[in-house]
Amino acid sequence: MKKLAFLLLITFCLVITSQLHGQNTSFGLKGGINLATIGGDADFVSTKVGIHIGAFSQIQATDKLVFQPELVYSAQGASLEGDGKAKYNYLNVPLILKFYPSQQGFHIHAGPQLGLLLSAELSEGGVDLDVKEQLNELDFALGVGVGYDINNIVLDARYNLGLNSTTDVDDGFTYPNRTFQLSFGYKF
Repeated sequence: MKKLAFLLLITFCLVITSQLHGQNTSFGLKGGINLATIGGDADFVSTKVGIHIGAFSQIQATDKLVFQPELVYSAQGASLEGDGKAKYNYLNVPLILKFYPSQQGFHIHAGPQLGLLLSAELSEGGVDLDVKEQLNELDFALGVGVGYDINNIVLDARYNLGLNSTTDVDDGFTYPNRTFQLSFGYKF
């Protein structure tokens, strides 16, 4: 059921984007660095470096507002005490609204993000343990950030604040994703 809801969201974004094609709509590719960790009640975790890569469309709503749905693979998780790592891989769908306060390329942006967990491993001492079954399949986050557009180049800095716990265990504790992203994009 959760996968169906996720696929419906992706389909909705694609239909809206295709219907608005030609109405000040552009498409692009993006990628960059993730600095990810797990927040909330998580102890003994630190930042893990990962990547994100994906596609986006930009739909010009007004002179100052742009709607930007995205489809992004994102390597998240955290470094654990010692040499361990929590490696969480997501397919994320951010629905970003960009506001351009002036005629320059500077913008601020925010919007919800829905993520589908693709895989999850705990790694320590060369041993990888699949933990996907113990984690929530869906991840909800709020993304906020700033950026600058230079012609067809889009530079973004975004913080994704996880709104639900990554774990599926009801132990009274929460372990939400926390991810800072630096992105480079190119609009076609």
